[in-house]
Amino acid sequence: MDRQPLDLTVNGQTCTIEAMPRTSLLQALREDLHLKGAKDACGLEQCGACRVILDGEALPSCRMQVQEAVGKDLVTVEGLATAGRLSPLQEAFVQEQAIQCGYCVAGMLTAGTALLHQNPHPSLADIHAALQRNLCRCGVYPRVVRAIQRAAGQIPDGAVYELIEPKEPSPPIPESPPRPLPQSLQRHPDLDDWMHFHDEGIVNFFTGKVELGQGIVTALSQVVAEELDVRLDQVRIHTADTARPPDEGATAGSMSLEVSGGALRQAAAEARHHLLLLAAEEWNVSWENLTVQEGRITHEASHQQTSYWELLQGQPLGVQASGVIAPKPPSQYRLVGQPVTRLDLHAKVQGQASFLQDMDLPGMLHARVIRGPYAHARRTGYQSSALDPLPEPVDIVEDGQFLAVVSAREDNVHAAGALLGASCTWETPETLPGTRHLHAAMDQADSQDFQVVDGVPLAHPVPSREPWSHPHQVRARFARPYQMHAALGPSCAIALREGDQLTVWSHSQGIFALRDALAQILHWPRAKLRVIHVEGPGCYGHNGADDVALDACLLARRYPTRPVRVLWTREDEHIYEPYGTAMLMDVSAALDAQGDLAAWRQEIRGYTHSGRPQTTTDGTATLMAAWQLADPWPRHRPPASVGRHVGLHRNGAPQYRIPENITVKQYLPEQLLRVSSMRSLGAFANVFAIESTMDELAALAGEDSFSFRLHHLDDARGRAVIQLLEGPMAEARAQADATPGQGWGISYARYKDQQTYAAVGVVLAVDARTGHVQLQEAFIAADAGQIVNPDGLSAQLEGGLVQAASWTLYEEVAFNRQGVTSCDWDSYPIMRIAAAPRIHTYLIRRTGYPVMGAGEAAMCPVPAAIANAIFRAAGVRLRQIPFRPERVLAALAGTV
Repeated sequence: MDRQPLDLTVNGQTCTIEAMPRTSLLQALREDLHLKGAKDACGLEQCGACRVILDGEALPSCRMQVQEAVGKDLVTVEGLATAGRLSPLQEAFVQEQAIQCGYCVAGMLTAGTALLHQNPHPSLADIHAALQRNLCRCGVYPRVVRAIQRAAGQIPDGAVYELIEPKEPSPPIPESPPRPLPQSLQRHPDLDDWMHFHDEGIVNFFTGKVELGQGIVTALSQVVAEELDVRLDQVRIHTADTARPPDEGATAGSMSLEVSGGALRQAAAEARHHLLLLAAEEWNVSWENLTVQEGRITHEASHQQTSYWELLQGQPLGVQASGVIAPKPPSQYRLVGQPVTRLDLHAKVQGQASFLQDMDLPGMLHARVIRGPYAHARRTGYQSSALDPLPEPVDIVEDGQFLAVVSAREDNVHAAGALLGASCTWETPETLPGTRHLHAAMDQADSQDFQVVDGVPLAHPVPSREPWSHPHQVRARFARPYQMHAALGPSCAIALREGDQLTVWSHSQGIFALRDALAQILHWPRAKLRVIHVEGPGCYGHNGADDVALDACLLARRYPTRPVRVLWTREDEHIYEPYGTAMLMDVSAALDAQGDLAAWRQEIRGYTHSGRPQTTTDGTATLMAAWQLADPWPRHRPPASVGRHVGLHRNGAPQYRIPENITVKQYLPEQLLRVSSMRSLGAFANVFAIESTMDELAALAGEDSFSFRLHHLDDARGRAVIQLLEGPMAEARAQADATPGQGWGISYARYKDQQTYAAVGVVLAVDARTGHVQLQEAFIAADAGQIVNPDGLSAQLEGGLVQAASWTLYEEVAFNRQGVTSCDWDSYPIMRIAAAPRIHTYLIRRTGYPVMGAGEAAMCPVPAAIANAIFRAAGVRLRQIPFRPERVLAALAGTV
């Protein structure tokens, strides 16, 4: 059907577009009206990211035909603000910081706005019902509820978090010799790689890290504004771009503030000192008598003034970092440690084009890659005539098994992808064991075994299992399935070839490694290949962002001077992303006659946690499309990781005092499903096994869960977070103990044995008739060292808790002998808003201590806290994730 004029009333304005009447409303809004707030996320009306308000009702727009909106009043998130002022709900979302990556926020805001128009005083149940079809993968549900309550005039009780001064004196900060430059600064010592002062009143800083919704741009802005004595709004942080240093590796492992924050802090301190020396030399005074405020340097005695920008006159600093200049002492902090609203929130609540998925470039082409219903499927044919009904031209690009459609309009390529995909025939070998037989297949697979000592796998022989004579012993197997990153927005990339220059826009976590891998696969000069990071939806580890970048490059080579944008479908994202690996943990633990921990052995079995892009020396490739070309690259087989706390063995040993403590890593080199890094790597499953066993041992010893852990934990800061958790939980524990079907549980870990300390407690109810587990309250106590932004820190801890609870209660990649069958949000359910608990967060203030990564810290204790609470509520111990109702019922019936 040809395009025809359609009149729409959007955000109070009447407009006419040329569209096919059956085009989706979402595509018309995004492509014809350039309103990017509503998001292309699932295309199935399952997630709510595309919701708009139509005649007062919040509705999904991804499947609604544009003609259905004719003659109706349509409001998108862009229309919620009036006269340049945010709506009360938009303002509440900013105040409560009810956003992490923000890909879901337009749908949340439109749903909440429609609710408040219909019901200005909603109950909690009303809020849950109105937003039950809205998904957030980052886990901000409790803050979304608070924001809606705030906009309704129902100001929530209490703060989101509390900052706690240590009850006991902080352990002394270990003295050390003069520290070398931070590693990133050692690799890039030229201060001009990190900053420039070209724009009057503005300092531009460059980081090799990227924004993933964790608030790193805001936190880094605080760090450099603090050291330079400028206002926060004078700082501009530019994230990774391979066209300029610094290369700081992947944004992963909760290391951004430690790595880039430390480097930027030192670089800013040295730049400030250099600029003071320049002013002092010009005025012939001592630099120590100069002060700085908002970038203006003053000599009080002579009343002379200048600024950073006047001194440099647009010239580079021309200085190398020395490491001699000390950053400010914490006693002088005015910004670091203070709550700061994230700098990107106003744009996101207004639906501005914030994501790579929202980018428009002149002359841009759109493309879809056609892949099979299973990851192992091989195409045996297709019918190009399937595209004949389309009214506009579509190109077919084929290279071996790589098949794509390309068109000037996204709605056309969307239709073409569906038609051509439906015409394809596939051959799918039955090579997989299926979900039910996964553990048996893992047990039967050959493994490479290592003893892990102090977090490091060693190649010497693994100690044999010797029988113990201790009177009280626990032996149990714990299991985690394959699980998805399942980003709310599907992966996207744009590539542009101009002569011998290839430019890629990507939301990858590691753009420098991606550039190198692309250059190798494409046989492209590395110096002529540029990758620019643009923010995407939260990824939570290595998802499809790197793979889709290769898709875009392969197509861009065919269309010189035309940017080519590739957007995966929801099915692509679910089926083809690399998953978090399945794991088995066999734990044996024993108490001596006095009830003290005497012996522990933990055997950890699973696949790699590393499939990120890399250059290889064996002619293999890590990116999927490379395997599908007519001249294919063999698939890379990663070796076992042997770094400290890397991959499978991360947090693989208890952090308690145990005389005999053995950890064994059993690495399975032959993968069943494709896997790679997922948030917390092996720590999530290992802490689940350890802390579940600790609760069982506490019961054997006749001790309380808190006191048993404290009795065996020597680390004073670890003890402090457990003790901090105990007080706020007291009332909830007592109530749960007195209520049938309710239970409480706790868990503790220090992430990677070197980052944030976190203790988590939960209170929940178990319905013995249905097996349903309802989280009611959750508690987090954390010590992250020096806090840069408590708002950002608490948000990361809370979001991690909610996401980990979703993994624990709901998530499992289902597959049969042919491949993965979890292809959407219905077949791979995640936590929804009504299932999220109220969260109470307590942050220990450790002023002057080293900053410690916190993005993954609260996740690891969650599954054991839930399992321990289920035991108190229902009397059954669950050791296999997820704790879905059927598994709970089977445990209650004694069949597992």
